[in-house]
Amino acid sequence: MPVYPASKNLAAFGGMISNNCAGEKSLQYGQMRNFVDRIKVILANGSEYEFKQISFDQVNEIIKGKDQYIAGVYRRLFHLVEQNYEFIQGAKPKTSKNSSGYALWNVMDVEKKTFNPAHLFIGGQGTLGVVTDAHIRLVQEKKFQKILTVFLPSWDKLPRLVNEILTQKPESLEVFDDTTLKLGLRFFPEIAKRVGKSLFSFVVDFVPEFWIGVKMLGLPKLVMLIELSADTEKELKEKIAATEVILENQKAYFRTIPTTREAEKYFVVRRESFNLLRQKVKGKNTAPFIEDFCVLPSQLPQFLPELLKILKRYKIAVNVAGHAGNGNLHIIPLMDLKNPAERAKITLVAQEVYALIISYGGTITAEHNDGIIRTPFVKDQFGERMYLLFKDVKAIFDPNNIFNPGKKVDGTLADIDKWMKKG
Repeated sequence: MPVYPASKNLAAFGGMISNNCAGEKSLQYGQMRNFVDRIKVILANGSEYEFKQISFDQVNEIIKGKDQYIAGVYRRLFHLVEQNYEFIQGAKPKTSKNSSGYALWNVMDVEKKTFNPAHLFIGGQGTLGVVTDAHIRLVQEKKFQKILTVFLPSWDKLPRLVNEILTQKPESLEVFDDTTLKLGLRFFPEIAKRVGKSLFSFVVDFVPEFWIGVKMLGLPKLVMLIELSADTEKELKEKIAATEVILENQKAYFRTIPTTREAEKYFVVRRESFNLLRQKVKGKNTAPFIEDFCVLPSQLPQFLPELLKILKRYKIAVNVAGHAGNGNLHIIPLMDLKNPAERAKITLVAQEVYALIISYGGTITAEHNDGIIRTPFVKDQFGERMYLLFKDVKAIFDPNNIFNPGKKVDGTLADIDKWMKKG
């Protein structure tokens, strides 16, 4: 199941479906919605229904059927999407990943004459019904893999490197900053334990990186992980050779890691950075309220300094890690949430950051979903007309507003402030 999130050791399928999750292999495989063939959901009338891709003729059969409740749901939803089809398609975010709003653009295909309401529940965050059953497709894993680690002195080379490396169709293209790397170094024993190695052998594994650091005269500004895979050893060697040429031409410092087990040390640092911050940094809390934006990868060198400038102005420290190939980064602020003055910054910073993301044509959430913290900005993300369509979807499936109210639609900044005041 290739679209597992970084929290794969504790994530459950219900949440992964409801959030439309993604992870380090999403560059190659996309998001959860690409792997859910059909689902069963308990709707507001208390009955369970199955949703999957069906033909327009099958839609008409349901509308003419004996079950008047589901007939009404299909009638209203089909009419809504059909009447606004071109507008809805134009409202789809241009980024490669998105979990904000309801995926109305995936529901209808006028050329194939198909209709699939399941897409509204995938990423719907439990706001339309209770998902009880899902049929999820798997993929056959490639037989051969290899990881290359790249060490960069700045973000400037990242867009060109990403674009060139994408020609080799990597399974993943991850990145994390020097703050995350320092965190890994600071908690070396914990990282070694999670990799399953003794501290001594783990330190020995990092000797090659130490010498790269000597050549670079210090720690890199960011580390990029390139995962290449193929069905044959010959194909993999060709991909590695081509990628190494790209990196050499860009004068990048890099290592082709000899074994997958050794490469795992970097992925553990990348996956566990949030947990390490949450568990080990004293006097501060992880406050993931702006941590899941997505912009075009080419925009990162311009966008990121502007974002960090906002955070610096509010005196908020962060670490950066994420999916470079998608332009989806996770910015994890560190704040003292016991301090009312610190909590008061959240809505102010969120307004500025999300306005910046939207001005770049990005999305406010690529894979973590809207929740209470981002729902007040969904209208800004999509505009008034699309937001009203989202409200119509909510009304069709949940007229009494009993499923996870305040998320996706009708959430306000006052809701966030209410939770902040609770501490």
